Amino acid sequence: MSRRTAEQIFVRETGLAPARWRRLAQLSRGLASLAEGKDIDAAAELSGYRSRSGFFEAISQTFGMAPSEARPKAGETESW
Repeated sequence: MSRRTAEQIFVRETGLAPARWRRLAQLSRGLASLAEGKDIDAAAELSGYRSRSGFFEAISQTFGMAPSEARPKAGETESW
C-alpha cells in the first residue's frame, strides 16, 4: 500500500489528516499531564514543545483555552 493510499484511508476513518491527528494527540497528552498536576514546562516538553510560550499558543489556538484551565482547582476531583 502506498503512503498516499494509507493517508486517504486514515482521513476517511478519522476525519483528520495524520499530521493534524498527531498534533491533537500530543496536545491532549500535555493537557492530561496538566490535569494530573504537572507544571506547564513539563507538559510542554511532553507535547514536543521547547518553550512554554509555543505550547501556550498551540493550546490556545487548538482548544480555545489557556493551559492553566486544564489544571484542577483546589478541592476539585477528577470527574472523568
